[in-house]
Amino acid sequence: MIEPEQTPQPESRKWRGVIALAPIRLELAAAEQIQAVLAKNGLKVSAWFHVSLRLLLLERHLEEALDFLPEIAARHMPFKIRVEGAAFFPAAGVLYLRAQPVETLKGLRREIFLRQGWPRVLVWLRNRTWIPHVSAAYQVGANGWAIARELAAAVHGQEALVEQITLRNWLDEDRCFQLGTGEESCMPLTLPGAEA
Repeated sequence: MIEPEQTPQPESRKWRGVIALAPIRLELAAAEQIQAVLAKNGLKVSAWFHVSLRLLLLERHLEEALDFLPEIAARHMPFKIRVEGAAFFPAAGVLYLRAQPVETLKGLRREIFLRQGWPRVLVWLRNRTWIPHVSAAYQVGANGWAIARELAAAVHGQEALVEQITLRNWLDEDRCFQLGTGEESCMPLTLPGAEA
C-alpha cells in the first residue's frame, strides 16, 4: 500500500522550483484509462500532468525565471505533444508517459538553459540525453515496468495541446504564461522570503 505523500519542508527539497509545460490535458477517455490502470495497481494518478523543462535549484532562479519566461512564452505558439507510450524510472520510482521529443520541446528547453547562462555545448549535451515525459504516478514499486507496459497500450498515440508554460515553486504555487502572447493566466506564486 502506498503511504500518503508528506509535504516536504523547503530545506529538504532538492529543488526550489520547476519550469514546466503545464497543465497537460489529455483526452478524457485516455485520462480515465490511466486512472483505471493506476487504481487497479494501488497507485494514485499525478494531480498535475506536466512536462518538466528545467528544475530550479536556487531561490534566485525563481526570480530570474520570472524575468524571461513571459518573453519566451510570447515567442512560441501553442503546439501539440504526442504520447508514444509509457515507461518507468526505477531509481526515482516514477511511472511516466513518453512524449515525442519534437524540436519545439527541445527548443524551449534550450532557450531556458541559455537564458540562465549555460554554455551552448552543455545545453546541446543536456538536450541529447533528455527524455521528455509526463509523470503519471510517483512512489511506484518494483512492478513499475509491468504497469508501464499495461499503460502504454492505453496512451499510445494520444495528443495533448500545450498552451502555457508554468513556473511552480516548492509550495506548488504557480505563475503561468500563455504561449503566443506571454500573458499571465494563473494566480501568482509567493516567492521565498517575500513579504505577505
